[in-house]
Amino acid sequence: MYATWQLQSWRLAVLTFLVEDLDKRLVALEPLPGDGISAYHLTEEGFGYIGYGPDVELASKVAPGARLYKALSAREMRE
Repeated sequence: MYATWQLQSWRLAVLTFLVEDLDKRLVALEPLPGDGISAYHLTEEGFGYIGYGPDVELASKVAPGARLYKALSAREMRE
């Protein structure tokens, strides 16, 4: 559990550094959102977020403000 916490902390630190000077009107597109930690952090920072993958249940629970689609490719999620 400690190793998982360290990995998530590292991911959040890198993500925070990467989006520090970006315009908040931008939208992040992420394939395979996994645990949803990036989705949660980006939506909390005011960015838009779209994620897709074969299993987005966990990410949708962690980041309810993110737009998540159950799709195998970006082409499948076109609206």
